[in-house]
Amino acid sequence: MRKVGEALRQLLKGYNLDETVEDSVFSNWKKVCGDEVAGHSRVKDVRNGTLYVEVDHPGWIQIMQFKKKKILSSVQKSYPLLTITDVRFYLNAGS
Repeated sequence: MRKVGEALRQLLKGYNLDETVEDSVFSNWKKVCGDEVAGHSRVKDVRNGTLYVEVDHPGWIQIMQFKKKKILSSVQKSYPLLTITDVRFYLNAGS
């Protein structure tokens, strides 16, 4: 089974993009959701139209749930090729 990144790179080869869309959402998370949210979270996966975000504290999961519509809208606007329809937040296993 291939990783999502490999599959997206293959899919987007014909678009001649310098950076794949998936790489962008991972590396530009701060630009997508802002400094405060990015300081407590990171994108871990993109799968089946869902963006999975790891959060460092249970309180931040609740805060991000309140901001979910705004975060989802920002991701959809910035990365329409990913066709993200949902964002899921989960606690870092080490927290």
